[in-house]
Amino acid sequence: MRILAIDTSTSWCSVALSFDGQIKHRHELIGAGASQHLLPWINELLHSVSAQYQDLDTIAVGIGPGAFSGVRLSVAIAQGLAVGAKRPVIPVASLDAMAMLDLPIKRQSHRTPRGRSVDGQYAHASRTRT
Repeated sequence: MRILAIDTSTSWCSVALSFDGQIKHRHELIGAGASQHLLPWINELLHSVSAQYQDLDTIAVGIGPGAFSGVRLSVAIAQGLAVGAKRPVIPVASLDAMAMLDLPIKRQSHRTPRGRSVDGQYAHASRTRT
């Protein structure tokens, strides 16, 4: 599977590419500068595997919870790339991804990650391994 993943819902700017068994990524604490780094990083990762946008199967995008401007940035970029390349977009909630991450590795039966927002509220996701 050839998947490009983008997430700027927090102060961290993250781009990952899974392409024919190769996994490439960039992940840095950027803050408000993510808009200046996102497309160059995506192009860098695609170039590293000699690929173009049309070579992707899908584009995954982090939809938060997180900062509205950050979510809007990554969703807009993902949507624009997907329309241009005629590829589907898969929305991924950050807490769902974190909940699923450790279940098979740590042989846990249940996981409930939570995140605290700037205004002090909490969001959480709960997943159970079947």
